[in-house]
Amino acid sequence: MSNTPGNILKKIEKAQEEQSKELYLYWHPELTEFPEEVFALEQLEVLRVGGSFEENCTIEIIPDEIKSLKNLKEFHLGFAQLTILPDALLELPHLKILGLTRNLFTEVPEQVMKMTALENLSLAGNLLESFPEDMSIFTELHSLDISGNDFAEIPASVFQLSKLEELYANFNLLTAIPEEIANLKELKELYLMYNEISEIPEALLKLPKIEKMNLLCNPVKSIPEVITSSSLQSMALNIEDEEAKVMMNDMKIGRALVYGMREPSQASERYFKQIQYPKINNVPKEIIRQGTQAIKEFMLDLNLEDTSVDIDEEINL
Repeated sequence: MSNTPGNILKKIEKAQEEQSKELYLYWHPELTEFPEEVFALEQLEVLRVGGSFEENCTIEIIPDEIKSLKNLKEFHLGFAQLTILPDALLELPHLKILGLTRNLFTEVPEQVMKMTALENLSLAGNLLESFPEDMSIFTELHSLDISGNDFAEIPASVFQLSKLEELYANFNLLTAIPEEIANLKELKELYLMYNEISEIPEALLKLPKIEKMNLLCNPVKSIPEVITSSSLQSMALNIEDEEAKVMMNDMKIGRALVYGMREPSQASERYFKQIQYPKINNVPKEIIRQGTQAIKEFMLDLNLEDTSVDIDEEINL
């Protein structure tokens, strides 16, 4: 007998009737097992399963039957309790996007290390204690999210990703941006919110294709006097030095968001694991003090695209 809740069964049945290629079963913390009825939807190309920002579901295992979804290109099982992956995932020939956000992995699963054709990988909000030494095998990886894992430094192997365009390492314990960032010649977007970074290296500002950087909620003390990247369109950070603020605002950047210094605090509170959707009351107070626009930027950068909340009305500044 199936343990799949009735409301989820209805979504699956509707997807079957309409021969939908996409199925979204996120925001369902009531899930205790992977819904086996999904495996009949052989036409699926996109599948998202999991709990919510407020509460993880209790799915621990992805059944081997996942291999029946031969057309799957994008698969997310997040906000769950996974500690292992099945080898059956390796039998999905078209899989390009894999999301394992907020599970219980302590290391990158060996199956992931065999998915060398991946273009987008999220390991955000796990319990990673180590990171593979060789990431050069991921020759097509364009986007990597390692936010919320308490990394003290960006793993050196990340800088081997020659095609990386987006790097997310928010809510860690980073104290510096290594000079090796210069190796990421294709990098367009960098997100390092809520770390302990105090300096911005020149190498970062020389990246030829960088378009957007978000370093909000870091104790940045100074920035290089010259930004040589002609591609930079948006840069957001907190900084206390008044001269640096003026310099930032004078720079020819499409949008420079410069806010006052936050109160120093460790990022190790695992704030990433406490973010709620779509409740506005969990936006950090220091960002609230900076004003409504900062909140909007913050939420967009967390991909909370449709919060159904009127921010301007919800917040009394």
